[in-house]
Amino acid sequence: MNKIKKNIKNDYLYRFFSSFDITSAIWVLYLGYKGMNLAEIGLLEGMFHITGFLSEIPTGAFADLFGRRKSMIIGRVVSLLSAIIMLFSNSFIGFAIGFILSAWGYNLNSGSEEALVYDTLETLNREDEYLRINGRLNLIIEVSQGLAVFIGGLLSQINFIISYVVAIIIGICSLAISLNFTEVGSRDKNKGKVAVRDHFRISINILKENKKLLNILVFFPIIYTFSAVIYFYGQQFLSDMGYSRVSISIIFLFNGILSSLGAILSNKIYKRFNSWGWLIISMLISMLLILMGYLNKELIIVIFLAIGFLTAILQPISSELINSMVESKQRATIISVESMFYSLMMIILFPICGLVGDIFSLDVSFKIVGVIGVVITTIEIVGIRKKI
Repeated sequence: MNKIKKNIKNDYLYRFFSSFDITSAIWVLYLGYKGMNLAEIGLLEGMFHITGFLSEIPTGAFADLFGRRKSMIIGRVVSLLSAIIMLFSNSFIGFAIGFILSAWGYNLNSGSEEALVYDTLETLNREDEYLRINGRLNLIIEVSQGLAVFIGGLLSQINFIISYVVAIIIGICSLAISLNFTEVGSRDKNKGKVAVRDHFRISINILKENKKLLNILVFFPIIYTFSAVIYFYGQQFLSDMGYSRVSISIIFLFNGILSSLGAILSNKIYKRFNSWGWLIISMLISMLLILMGYLNKELIIVIFLAIGFLTAILQPISSELINSMVESKQRATIISVESMFYSLMMIILFPICGLVGDIFSLDVSFKIVGVIGVVITTIEIVGIRKKI
């Protein structure tokens, strides 16, 4: 029992190192440095999401069948291999393998870690502490990611290679920490098989019966994809405008700080404006995307930070809306459906934006997704007004 208790404290440390993605704000620039054009970068990101889309259910079943701890350990090994390949590769195929392994590492870890923490608290009869502990873990993520972005930018200014060497060292640390977890409970193989077999059937039935839920599951991933386009291609966009990698890392650090503030304010905004709040925010994000192509260097930074802030407000709201519309036993299934829609949108849109950026310029890509966002949000507003 004492070993099980250590899972929580161990996860605080593990979450810090596993979230310390030192390459998150420089990988687009790094691939450009290695000779990849924007279309190829878009395809690589698309491959990451295709892999995640196809692997989400199998990796969840693996955790059910063979254990959450084992899934997390394998995930760390795979992520470490991905960082090594990214360091030494100089070809599109090599980077593609690195992205595929990175997606598998993410899939193997994401649900497994959360389930292991909850299983631990349940075993200790401390389930009521989950929200408080999960809040601490989210704070650790924000701090870790903010530091990683800043340090990664500084190191890349010296040499890109140093950033990826440090990423490998961080990966080794997170792997070592994952070995200290203790598995909780026994795995039911039949349960895992049933989960795989019934996953899509249950999801389809729920979505057929609840059109409002289906609308939310499609709408929010579209807006999040637009924000992701700005976040990732924003690295190259800011670089093209003359900002150094250190400057870009500082901008991304402030983006993380403002995102944390946005998440804190989300609950108040939702309570005050209800459904109109998330529609107004979605419209603002779309309009700001369009403005990215028309403003000077300084104002573009303000727009970039504002989009990150507004997106952070939306995320807890979408989670609240989805959870309030689904019964407890079905939540994991429906949340995975939302993730699949997001991956699907990234698979389609991210490479297209990269191609448009190569042929014309990135600001044209931003304007296009902004216009699409305005149209989609307008349709949402008209639909809700008709129902009212």
